[in-house]
Amino acid sequence: MKGDSRRPGLVRARSPVGLGVAFMFLVALTGCTVTLLSAYDAGTDQMTTALQRSVAGHLETLAEQQAPACYYENYRAFYVQQHVDVGALALRVNAIPKNQPTIAQVSDLKMALTRFETAHKLASARNRCLTVGEIQPDATGFDVYFRAILTLEIGKQRGMKPAS
Repeated sequence: MKGDSRRPGLVRARSPVGLGVAFMFLVALTGCTVTLLSAYDAGTDQMTTALQRSVAGHLETLAEQQAPACYYENYRAFYVQQHVDVGALALRVNAIPKNQPTIAQVSDLKMALTRFETAHKLASARNRCLTVGEIQPDATGFDVYFRAILTLEIGKQRGMKPAS
């Protein structure tokens, strides 16, 4: 065959990488977007902000209390309400597709609340208040959890991608 640069009998293999690149190029040309993360959810934002205020107020109050006012029994209703509120937040974020980072953050927040409640119970069982030195690291930890959830939600609102 004159003018044909291919050798007779040679079949060209198609690379899977080449096909993948071609597919991605076609997707880009057609204007399709791939969504890897859920959209902003105002409910998650509002619920998280309300929880942060409540927990921060609780920690401030505990830091100022003297025995027996500081004992766990005086705050049982607070913990019940916080567990209900975190549970409602968890239910909400789990109902939203492609929301895995937020789901994990709310799960971490739930565990932190349980750990702090346990520390409060143990201190009260020993007839003492939690000290500022015991409360402060947990207060910082709660701030980290709340900030992470809110930063991600605000980032979704702005169309940002989460940091890995």
